[in-house]
Amino acid sequence: MNDSIDYLNDLFDSISSQFICEELIFCNAVIEDCKKKIDYYNSKHNFDIIGIQKNGKITSFINKEKKEINIKRDEVILKDRPLLEVSNKLLHNIRLFVEEDESIKYIITRGDLRKLPFRLYLFGIVNIFELYLNKIIVQKFPDNKWLQCLTFQRKRKAKRVKKTFKKRNEDISLLHYLQLCDKLKIIREIEEVKEFFNSMNFCSNSLRKKACSKIRILRDNLAHSRDIIRKISWKALFSTITLMKSFLNKNFLQ
Repeated sequence: MNDSIDYLNDLFDSISSQFICEELIFCNAVIEDCKKKIDYYNSKHNFDIIGIQKNGKITSFINKEKKEINIKRDEVILKDRPLLEVSNKLLHNIRLFVEEDESIKYIITRGDLRKLPFRLYLFGIVNIFELYLNKIIVQKFPDNKWLQCLTFQRKRKAKRVKKTFKKRNEDISLLHYLQLCDKLKIIREIEEVKEFFNSMNFCSNSLRKKACSKIRILRDNLAHSRDIIRKISWKALFSTITLMKSFLNKNFLQ
């Protein structure tokens, strides 16, 4: 792809599950004690579950309905796993149990994805994605030929912003004054990018536009909102992260 983009991609991938997990409160295997403990933690801290430890290992949990449930293997993740893996698993599970030294010690819920480390991860991925778009556009549309992909209004807006910064002697290339939605529109004109979207099951122009719209919404949520799923669902968020990461792993540069 590109050394600088690869480096940044690896850097943000190093933000792992350990940065968002919480210690799992647990009780020993006496079920009546567990029922009292879940009542306390549910009323005081709004906990839905606590772990149950048997023979020194947490293998099940008790929920607020006082039901003991065994922990399934697909609900367990290692403490050092990338947040992309965490988000993909949370698409199918409402919580994950985090293992360290072969023992379950922590828990992650979708609520933990609202914490700053996950927002930092998303912010990094979105910006690396946009940086990659810039490099692709420069290579595929030399001499600003990408201008023909935009409407008159969008070109005029970018040129106005450029003019403002030029007066302040802070001018850079016109491409950098485009908004993310403009860049997404441009790259959808590239044949290799169309093939990529097809491989991700976005096989029509309308589906590709919807996918790009979700990327834009995620970017806007990170910049302007405390709610990362404003105007999109958790499922759409997770699929958008996967789409961007898959795009970053594809080499569109010659």
